[in-house]
Amino acid sequence: MEQVAQSIKPDLIAFVMDAAVGQAAVDQAQAFKDKVDIGAVILTKLDGHAKGCGALSAVAATHSPIMFIGTGEYVEDLQEFEPKSFVSRLLGMGDPDGEKKLLKDVNKESQTKLANRLNNTNFGLDDTSSLISSFLFSLGLLSWIM
Repeated sequence: MEQVAQSIKPDLIAFVMDAAVGQAAVDQAQAFKDKVDIGAVILTKLDGHAKGCGALSAVAATHSPIMFIGTGEYVEDLQEFEPKSFVSRLLGMGDPDGEKKLLKDVNKESQTKLANRLNNTNFGLDDTSSLISSFLFSLGLLSWIM
C-alpha cells in the first residue's frame, strides 16, 4: 500500500473498515495509518449485528472522518455518513431523519392512483399488498424482509 501511495500520489486515501471486526479494528486502522496517510474512513457491514463501536475506536485512532457507511451488499447500500443518525441508531433510538428522507422519495404517482382507488371503493387485496410493499420499499425495509 505504501508503494502504491508513493507512486500514484492520490488526493485521498480511504480506509475501508469492516465494522463487524470489533476491537481488532483499532490495530488494523493503526497499522494502515502508520504506512499511509488516511484521509477518510468507510465503514462496511453495518447491516448486521455490528453496531460499529470498535470501528469508532479505530476511526479515533486514525484521526480521520467517516465518509460513508455500508449497510448492505450493493452500491445503493452505501450511504453518506451522518453523525446524528449514526449515533441515534447506535443508541437504539432509530433514525428519524433518515426515515423522513426515505418517505420524501415515495412515488407520488402510485400514491395518487391508490388514493383514487380508495375513494372509488375499488380497493382490493392487490391494492393492499401494493400499498404495504410501496411503504416498506420507501423505508428501505422490503429488501430486509425478503
